Parts: sequence; structure tokens; C-alpha cells
Amino acid sequence: MPDRIELKNVGLRYGLDAVLKSINAVLETDTLVGITGPNGSGKSTLLKVISGHLSPTKGRIDFFSANNKIPIAELYQQLTFSAPYIEIPDQMKLRELLSFTSKIKPWRDGLNDDSILELSGLEKSADKKIGAFSSGMKQRTKLLISIMQKSSLLILDEPGTNLDTTAKEWYLNLLSENMHGRIVVIASNEDFDLKPANRWIQLPA
Repeated sequence: MPDRIELKNVGLRYGLDAVLKSINAVLETDTLVGITGPNGSGKSTLLKVISGHLSPTKGRIDFFSANNKIPIAELYQQLTFSAPYIEIPDQMKLRELLSFTSKIKPWRDGLNDDSILELSGLEKSADKKIGAFSSGMKQRTKLLISIMQKSSLLILDEPGTNLDTTAKEWYLNLLSENMHGRIVVIASNEDFDLKPANRWIQLPA
């Protein structure tokens, strides 16, 4: 499990366009890092680099567990990622999705599918297909799964998207209760999304 991530002069280009320029940071367990910056500054791109979905074109990113380097191929086992652009299966019912998900990665703290359903606040929609959910219910489902799956690296992109006031409070409570023992990275320009952050990376325009 990664307990430290080091970004050294990380940069990324698409053709002639530099999306990220010389990012240096050390992320450690029990750190919640808030990534902010104007639209187009590369917040989502940086999340994809930290998660191993993109490789930097300059510099390097290394993952460590007890000072031993972790191969990037092993990172997936310890990563959960939620973003508005990541889809979930429309044809599955919520109850089915939770059962399927827990077979890929178990829930934190030994919780079972029924316990996770109770945490969702969506019990009345347990047997409704995800395709019939509102955008807010889908976002709540994505956040529930990513936060509650067992992982040591949790990445959230714009977590407050499509959430009403009640759902935002639910998100904040769920995250606050499940931050311990993890590296958490959140990209957003919404103060509420980043309320628990104790470290910051500010990206320039």
C-alpha cells in the first residue's frame, strides 16, 4: 500500500501545449491534498498522473510503501477514483452494483453490502436501475463506492458536482469518517469540497 507519493518536476505536454509544468510535492498517509486552479490549469490531468492513468512527459512520480518503491502496475489494487466523467453501469440496480463492486475490492472495515447501502442514504432505490437515477444520485453512488472501498489512495475530482446541500453534507461526513490511513487527493475550486484539506497544490493558469 502506498504511504508516500513523490512528484519531482512533473510536467505533461499534449503536442506543443504544456498542461502541467514542474509540479513538486510529497503526499503522505493521513494527508488530504486539495488541488486548485482555474479551469484549464490541469487539475484533472494531475489527478490522472497521480493515479497512474497518465505518465508525465517530464520529471517523475514515484510510489513508496515503507520506503520501498511500488511498481505502477500494482497501484490499482490500492486506488479508488471518483469523477463526474467516470460512468457507472446504467443497467445494474444499485444493490447489484454494490455486490459487484465489493467482489472487485472489499469494503473498508470489513463492512458488508447491506451496511454500505445503509450509508448511502439511497435504501429506497436499492432495486432501481442506475439509469433511472438522477445525476445527484449517480454522483452520490460514485462517491460512496470510491470512499468506502478498501484503498490507501483515494482520488476525487469535483466531488460536489450535482449534489444538493444535503448530499454535500453527507459527502463531507462520509469522507471525514474515512480519511484515516489514506492519502486523499481532491481537485476542485469549491471551498466546500476541500473543507477537510490540510495540504494544497495551487496550479497556475
